[in-house]
Amino acid sequence: MDISYITIAPVDIIYLRSEKGIVSAGQCFGQFSEKIQHDWAQRQCIGLSYMDGEGLVYEAAATVKNKAEAENFGLDSKRLMGGLHAATMLKNWRTDTANIGKSFEALEKEVDMDNSRPFLEIYVNENDVMLLIPVHDKKEALN
Repeated sequence: MDISYITIAPVDIIYLRSEKGIVSAGQCFGQFSEKIQHDWAQRQCIGLSYMDGEGLVYEAAATVKNKAEAENFGLDSKRLMGGLHAATMLKNWRTDTANIGKSFEALEKEVDMDNSRPFLEIYVNENDVMLLIPVHDKKEALN
Protein backbone atom coordinates (compact mmCIF):
# COMPACT_ATOMS: atom_id res chain seq x y z
CA MET A 1 0.00 0.00 0.00
CA ASP A 2 1.40 3.39 -1.02
CA ILE A 3 1.02 5.89 1.82
CA SER A 4 1.64 9.60 1.55
CA TYR A 5 1.14 12.33 4.13
CA ILE A 6 -0.86 15.44 3.32
CA THR A 7 -2.16 18.37 5.28
CA ILE A 8 -5.79 19.26 4.72
CA ALA A 9 -6.99 22.82 5.32
CA PRO A 10 -10.18 23.32 7.37
CA VAL A 11 -13.25 23.61 5.14
CA ASP A 12 -16.96 24.32 5.57
CA ILE A 13 -19.22 21.46 4.49
CA ILE A 14 -22.87 20.59 4.13
CA TYR A 15 -23.73 17.03 5.07
CA LEU A 16 -26.31 14.33 5.68
CA ARG A 17 -25.80 11.79 8.47
CA SER A 18 -26.58 8.16 7.66
CA GLU A 19 -29.44 6.80 9.74
CA LYS A 20 -27.85 3.35 9.99
CA GLY A 21 -24.18 4.19 10.17
CA ILE A 22 -21.65 2.88 7.71
CA VAL A 23 -23.88 0.00 6.53
CA SER A 24 -26.13 2.45 4.69
CA ALA A 25 -23.38 4.77 3.41
CA GLY A 26 -24.31 4.25 -0.25
CA GLN A 27 -27.96 5.00 0.41
CA CYS A 28 -27.01 8.09 2.42
CA PHE A 29 -24.80 9.39 -0.37
CA GLY A 30 -27.64 8.90 -2.88
CA GLN A 31 -30.06 10.83 -0.65
CA PHE A 32 -27.48 13.57 -0.16
CA SER A 33 -26.91 13.85 -3.91
CA GLU A 34 -30.66 14.20 -4.49
CA LYS A 35 -30.93 16.90 -1.81
CA ILE A 36 -28.25 19.01 -3.48
CA GLN A 37 -29.89 18.28 -6.84
CA HIS A 38 -26.77 16.51 -8.14
CA ASP A 39 -24.97 19.86 -8.17
CA TRP A 40 -21.36 18.69 -7.99
CA ALA A 41 -19.88 21.55 -10.04
CA GLN A 42 -17.04 23.25 -8.17
CA ARG A 43 -17.54 21.02 -5.11
CA GLN A 44 -15.42 18.43 -3.40
CA CYS A 45 -17.37 15.25 -2.57
CA ILE A 46 -16.45 13.83 0.84
CA GLY A 47 -17.42 10.88 3.00
CA LEU A 48 -16.73 11.11 6.74
CA SER A 49 -16.69 8.26 9.24
CA TYR A 50 -16.01 8.39 12.97
CA MET A 51 -17.00 6.81 16.26
CA ASP A 52 -19.43 8.43 18.66
CA GLY A 53 -21.58 7.16 21.55
CA GLU A 54 -23.89 5.41 19.08
CA GLY A 55 -21.15 3.53 17.18
CA LEU A 56 -19.67 4.13 13.74
CA VAL A 57 -21.15 7.23 12.08
CA TYR A 58 -21.14 7.97 8.34
CA GLU A 59 -21.84 11.36 6.78
CA ALA A 60 -22.09 12.18 3.07
CA ALA A 61 -20.79 15.69 2.49
CA ALA A 62 -19.63 18.31 0.03
CA THR A 63 -17.87 21.62 0.29
CA VAL A 64 -20.07 24.69 0.70
CA LYS A 65 -20.64 27.00 -2.25
CA ASN A 66 -22.57 29.66 -0.28
CA LYS A 67 -23.74 30.25 3.29
CA ALA A 68 -27.46 29.68 2.59
CA GLU A 69 -27.04 26.20 1.12
CA ALA A 70 -27.57 24.16 4.27
CA GLU A 71 -30.91 25.80 4.94
CA ASN A 72 -31.95 25.81 1.26
CA PHE A 73 -31.23 22.08 0.89
CA GLY A 74 -32.46 21.05 4.34
CA LEU A 75 -28.99 19.85 5.39
CA ASP A 76 -26.70 20.37 8.33
CA SER A 77 -23.43 22.24 8.06
CA LYS A 78 -20.19 22.35 9.99
CA ARG A 79 -16.51 23.10 9.71
CA LEU A 80 -14.38 20.07 8.90
CA MET A 81 -11.14 20.23 10.86
CA GLY A 82 -7.97 20.11 8.85
CA GLY A 83 -4.61 18.71 9.78
CA LEU A 84 -2.14 16.01 8.88
CA HIS A 85 -3.49 12.81 7.28
CA ALA A 86 -2.05 9.55 6.01
CA ALA A 87 -3.46 9.00 2.53
CA THR A 88 -3.75 6.30 -0.08
CA MET A 89 -5.49 6.31 -3.46
CA LEU A 90 -8.06 3.66 -4.30
CA LYS A 91 -8.59 3.28 -8.05
CA ASN A 92 -11.87 2.04 -9.55
CA TRP A 93 -13.61 1.94 -6.17
CA ARG A 94 -17.00 1.30 -7.80
CA THR A 95 -15.94 -2.18 -8.92
CA ASP A 96 -15.76 -3.34 -5.28
CA THR A 97 -17.07 -0.91 -2.68
CA ALA A 98 -15.92 -3.25 0.13
CA ASN A 99 -12.36 -2.26 -0.81
CA ILE A 100 -12.94 1.11 0.83
CA GLY A 101 -13.37 -0.47 4.27
CA LYS A 102 -10.59 -3.00 3.70
CA SER A 103 -8.20 -0.25 2.59
CA PHE A 104 -9.05 1.89 5.63
CA GLU A 105 -8.35 -1.10 7.89
CA ALA A 106 -4.96 -1.72 6.24
CA LEU A 107 -4.05 1.98 6.40
CA GLU A 108 -5.12 2.19 10.04
CA LYS A 109 -2.60 -0.53 10.96
CA GLU A 110 0.25 1.52 9.48
CA VAL A 111 -0.21 4.88 11.24
CA ASP A 112 -0.60 6.59 14.61
CA MET A 113 -4.23 7.63 14.27
CA ASP A 114 -5.75 10.79 15.73
CA ASN A 115 -9.18 9.62 16.96
CA SER A 116 -10.41 13.18 17.47
CA ARG A 117 -10.94 13.64 13.72
CA PRO A 118 -12.89 11.58 11.16
CA PHE A 119 -11.63 9.26 8.44
CA LEU A 120 -12.20 10.92 5.07
CA GLU A 121 -13.04 9.69 1.59
CA ILE A 122 -12.29 12.41 -0.94
CA TYR A 123 -13.74 11.56 -4.32
CA VAL A 124 -11.18 12.64 -6.90
CA ASN A 125 -13.41 11.69 -9.82
CA GLU A 126 -16.14 9.13 -10.55
CA ASN A 127 -13.69 6.21 -10.34
CA ASP A 128 -11.00 7.16 -7.82
CA VAL A 129 -11.19 8.00 -4.13
CA MET A 130 -8.45 9.19 -1.81
CA LEU A 131 -8.71 7.60 1.63
CA LEU A 132 -7.37 9.69 4.51
CA ILE A 133 -6.81 8.84 8.16
CA PRO A 134 -5.95 11.68 10.55
CA VAL A 135 -2.60 11.26 12.25
CA HIS A 136 -0.95 12.95 15.23
CA ASP A 137 2.48 13.61 13.83
CA LYS A 138 4.37 12.44 10.78
CA LYS A 139 7.39 11.32 12.86
CA GLU A 140 5.15 9.21 15.11
CA ALA A 141 3.33 7.78 12.10
CA LEU A 142 6.60 6.60 10.57
CA ASN A 143 7.79 4.78 13.73
